[in-house]
Amino acid sequence: MKSTLIISALLMGSLLITGCATISEGSGVVQNRAGVSSGSASFHIKEGIFDDDAKVTARLSNGEVYKGKFIINKTSGVEFGEVYNSKTKKYETTMGDVTHYSSKASGLLFGPKGKTLKCAMTLSNPSDGFGDGGIGECKLSTGQIIPLHFEEKD
Repeated sequence: MKSTLIISALLMGSLLITGCATISEGSGVVQNRAGVSSGSASFHIKEGIFDDDAKVTARLSNGEVYKGKFIINKTSGVEFGEVYNSKTKKYETTMGDVTHYSSKASGLLFGPKGKTLKCAMTLSNPSDGFGDGGIGECKLSTGQIIPLHFEEKD
C-alpha cells in the first residue's frame, strides 16, 4: 500500500511539472523590401518549465502558418568562489555549476511550400525567457521583414 501511494505521488508530481508552461505572445508588421506594410504577424510562444527552447507558431495575416523553435543563447560552466564557514570560522573555496543566459535569442520556423522564417531577438530579462518582453526581427525566405515585439507579462 505504501509503495502505491509513493508511485501515485510521483506520478502526480511529474504531471504537474510537465503541465507547467509559460505562454508569451508577440506581434509584428510584415514589410516588403521597400519597408511598406503588407500585413501583420502574430507569434505564440510556449516555454516549458525545464526546457532550453520554446515552441513557436507564427501566423501571418495572409493565412500562412510557420512553426519551429526559438532558442535563448546561454553558456554553462563551473565557477569558483569563497564562502565563510561560521562553524570553522574560516573562508572555504567552493565550486558550482552555473548557467549564464544571453539577451540574444534566435529561431527558425518552417512554413508552407518550403518557406522559412528566420528570427533574431533581444530579450528584456533573458533568465525569465520571452515572458518578460523583448524586441526582434524576422526575415521571410521571400525577403519580407517582420519587426516584432513581445509584451511583458503582468
